[in-house]
Amino acid sequence: LDQVRAAHGGHTVYDARDVFLRSRMFDHMPRWQRRILTRYERRWAGACDAVVQVSPEYAAMTERDLGLDHVAVVRNCPERWDPPAPRPDRIRELLGLPTTTRVVLYQGRVMGDRGIEQAMDAILEVPDAVLVIMGFGNQNGSQSSRDPYVEASQRAPYLGKVHVIDPVPPTELLWWSASADVMVMAVQPRSQNHRFMTPQKLWEALAAGVPVVAADMPGFRSVVGEVGCGELVDPTSPPAIGAGIRRLLDLGPE
Repeated sequence: LDQVRAAHGGHTVYDARDVFLRSRMFDHMPRWQRRILTRYERRWAGACDAVVQVSPEYAAMTERDLGLDHVAVVRNCPERWDPPAPRPDRIRELLGLPTTTRVVLYQGRVMGDRGIEQAMDAILEVPDAVLVIMGFGNQNGSQSSRDPYVEASQRAPYLGKVHVIDPVPPTELLWWSASADVMVMAVQPRSQNHRFMTPQKLWEALAAGVPVVAADMPGFRSVVGEVGCGELVDPTSPPAIGAGIRRLLDLGPE
């Protein structure tokens, strides 16, 4: 960091975004290894001019873990956006679906622990509705984590009920999100980082005016429960997810 400052001047901000050492990747790591990594992260964070996190819960954990006095909260929200009238219908148009078919959307990284498998089983119990999975695989460019979902969507019992579509540019994302009737976020409670997460897709659903079926965990609960923008369900239970989807769809568009 000293070399960066010497070369470029200005201030250094550590945008933590996640509590990495409380994520699934590190959750089962031996304590002595986690202590070493924590020491490194503490040293790097302490050398920065500011540390920011995406929620008060993440900020509190980061302060405690890294021995910091103040971690600023900067929500990972899109800019304010008002859906046009009439609302876009890009997903049904792309897939050739009738207007009577309700669209339940998962968008984001297509990988394990995001509740995609549970949502796929849940949609089988929701009449006149399909699950659309929109997103990319691994961040390194490989689609290996996405391929199994594509293959599953092409065979029974998911054929015709689950569709996997390509990701879209960030500038177009809210138009596609606003084309859904419900967005599903059944993140699995596999780590403390997951239990307290408030992912960007949650704020994008709010911006697009689309209700959510979200995991009943502290992170989602602090937003969905306060705003009243959807249903909180047991993310490990496909019947509970399906019931949450049906409750929202039964309310009607308005």
